[in-house]
Order: sequence, then C-alpha cells, then structure tokens
Amino acid sequence: MGQDVTVRFAELSKAPADCVKDNILKQSRQKVVDYYRREEVGAFDEDGVLNIGVSYDGTWAKRGHTSKIGAGAVIEIMTGLVIAFHIMSLYCQSYYTKAVRSFNLSTEEMSKAIWASFFHSISTKELPVHQYCPAGEECWCWYQRALLTGPVDPAFHDRQQSTFLNSDVANYVGKVYKRLTDSSLLSRCLLGKTQNCNESLHSVIYMG
Repeated sequence: MGQDVTVRFAELSKAPADCVKDNILKQSRQKVVDYYRREEVGAFDEDGVLNIGVSYDGTWAKRGHTSKIGAGAVIEIMTGLVIAFHIMSLYCQSYYTKAVRSFNLSTEEMSKAIWASFFHSISTKELPVHQYCPAGEECWCWYQRALLTGPVDPAFHDRQQSTFLNSDVANYVGKVYKRLTDSSLLSRCLLGKTQNCNESLHSVIYMG
C-alpha cells in the first residue's frame, strides 16, 4: 500500500499549476531580496542571511465557520509580496478520526484506511480511485456500494462525488496525509490510546 500510494501521489505532484506557483513565489522572493539590497543593506547579517518582517493570516472560502477549504499566506511587510502560503482543509478530519479508531490494532491498516478518504476525494469519472475504500452495503463509499449492483455509470459518479479535490488542492492535502500517516505517529494511536495520561487526568479534576 505504501509504495502504491507514493507512486500515485508522485503523479499528482507533477501538476502544471505547481510549476506556475513555484515560479511566482521564486519571483516574489527575489523581488524582496532585491528591495533590501537596494534600500536596507543592513538587513543582511554577516552570513548573508536576510532578516525580514512578515505577517501571516488565513482565510476560508465561506463565511460563518462553515467552509472546509481555506488558505494562509506569509506576506513580507515592506513590499507586500506573498512569499509563502499554505492550503488548509477540514474535509478529511472526520475520516481520519474514524480510521484511527476503527483500525487501531495495526499502523498499516490505519494508514490504508486514512489514505482511502484521500483517493476517494480525488477520484473522477475518468479515473475513479476507490479501490482503497471499504466495500459492502454499509461502507461510507458510495462508489463501492454502487458496485454491488453493477458497473458505475460515469454520469452517476459526477452526481455523487460531493467531496472532490482538484489536483492543485490535492497536491497540498496529500502532503498533509503523508505526515498524518507517518508510522511513528500512528504507532502512538495503537489500541486507541489517542489521549495522554495527563489530559485524561485533567478531564476529571474539578477546578473550583
């Protein structure tokens, strides 16, 4: 599973939008360096490292704390240029929790269950990737449920895929998945032990 996931994720990482994004960020960072070389030479330390001031803020796609997708940006103060950003997603948090709790006897099984929600969300009618989703009438994957009655109509796929992530967003969400499925992290969740002893004690202490 791990090797197969890596191969498929590597294919996503080659999205043309990444090249455009990297080029724009490279230009922005160079403009920041050029500004300080021209206006504030003292901002560079003896090793040539540039010390700058930045601000960071995030925004979500919709108001009212209902959005599942957002973005945060690091902005250099003097030039106002974005020099870094991060995509934020809440789509997969409930799937992650369920996977950890349902497959807490094996880090490998936990990893498979977690990646299933990622591939489910990037699937298209041209390239459905639901083979990692659980099967059966009671599973959460509509595609696997539909397979019980025969081949899935591509038009039906479009109507049902409500959690779709396009390749640009998926590239960044996938990196988060890689961190969340690290074996050293998942090993701490074995047997469902996801709350440390201190927190467990604190939850029952009455703070008068």
